[in-house]
Amino acid sequence: MEILTPEQTRILDASTIAADNIRSFDLMKRAATAFVTCFIEYVKSPVRVLLLAGPGNNGGDALAVAQILSEIKGFAVKVLMCGEKGRLSADCAENLQLVEMSESIELLDVKALSEALPDTDVIVDGLFGSGLNRRLEGQYKLLIDKVNASNRPIYSIDIPSGLYADKLNDAEDTIVKATVTITFDSPKLSFFMFENEAFTGTIRIMDIGLNEYVKLEFPTPFFATEPSDIHRIKRTKFSHKGTYGHVLVVGGKKGMAGAICMASKAALRSGCGLLTIASVEDNRLIAQSIVPEAMFQDVEDMTSTADTEKYNSLLIGPGMGTSQAAFQHLEQLLETIGKAGKSCVLDADALNMLALHQRLDLIPQQAVLTPHPKEFERLFGKTDNSYKQLQLALQKAVEYKCVIVLKGAHTRVIMPDGRCYFNMTGNAALAKGGSGDVLGGMIASYLAQGYGCEQAALNGVYFHGLAADQLVKKMNMEAVLPTDIIEELKYI
Repeated sequence: MEILTPEQTRILDASTIAADNIRSFDLMKRAATAFVTCFIEYVKSPVRVLLLAGPGNNGGDALAVAQILSEIKGFAVKVLMCGEKGRLSADCAENLQLVEMSESIELLDVKALSEALPDTDVIVDGLFGSGLNRRLEGQYKLLIDKVNASNRPIYSIDIPSGLYADKLNDAEDTIVKATVTITFDSPKLSFFMFENEAFTGTIRIMDIGLNEYVKLEFPTPFFATEPSDIHRIKRTKFSHKGTYGHVLVVGGKKGMAGAICMASKAALRSGCGLLTIASVEDNRLIAQSIVPEAMFQDVEDMTSTADTEKYNSLLIGPGMGTSQAAFQHLEQLLETIGKAGKSCVLDADALNMLALHQRLDLIPQQAVLTPHPKEFERLFGKTDNSYKQLQLALQKAVEYKCVIVLKGAHTRVIMPDGRCYFNMTGNAALAKGGSGDVLGGMIASYLAQGYGCEQAALNGVYFHGLAADQLVKKMNMEAVLPTDIIEELKYI
């Protein structure tokens, strides 16, 4: 799913209007209908709804929503018109005329907000849309401040008013704090930035039938991962364990066997045919007791290129430690992988050691790096905000010809050509130590099965999040363990 700029969205709207032979007013009605379809999933009548309508097309959307809601039994609808009649967009003005003629909609002046709020159950925000590029001041600032302080659920049409679609707001900007944002066709880039979580609330994406052919022609590096982006290799009747690849998991210093065990179990649950754990001898009994399907090799005995030739992919780093001996082993492995063109995932302490010793030159091409934000910072430098961090990640993925899986909410999968996919699965149940080890094992497993670094990363991140989404339907979010994620892989 492409993530477009406001200008690209404007062109897409215009092309849809031309292709469908409709008026812009009709497309606005289509968007309003989609909004209401989603809105009534959350809001059950009888309920008193106050809609805030701005002077532009977002206000026109709000007026169209008001008309539809007024025809549904149990909705008492009021509209606060926040723009002067002579300065409204054409479609907003036309919808205002229809609202004025309606006997079931109460039309209020902006000055009536204080009196209207006590008699309101739910607020619909239609003040400003994605084309906004300036700070809201004056009456709009006062209006939004009162709405945010009202303790009423707020449903924003397309984007919370005051929030920029594709750049970072200043800290002092006034922005609606939506409970739910119901956006059209595709999400905005700003929805994926952690600074904006307080404003967007729950994000719902509604299809309004925009021109898919034109959309595909727009150049954009940003995408939201959809199920159609995820592929699974079909297992054939005469396949065998060798068909699905051999993973080597390297890590687990003394006392840190848990990380390699979770990574290994996750890799096996994700479909690889064979798996070997390379760790210190002290971990042999633990590893082979917890993961009896795995083979074990003393990491100290791995001294030659031949030791890695039989593996289709490697996961390096979970619980590995950052000692000098660990770094020497990492250095040797990466030099071997680089020469042989092996697939690998670099996680946790592997990333920390590359940062500590400033040896980013060791990163093999087509490697998958899985840093959390702090590990990313150690590797590539500190940034002031999530927008700058994203731009730096794009730059580094291209520079090192690798895939960077920047973990967090909407984990970003950044490709060697600079494309970025925001993952749409997952939840805060994954905010627990060990979740990253599970993800690393999953990606390594997909690499071993021959998916390629880009698809392996997309698959791993998507299914990792999907397992968490399924688990929170059955147990509370706080209780979910990384080992639960592994077990849930059986059902996705």
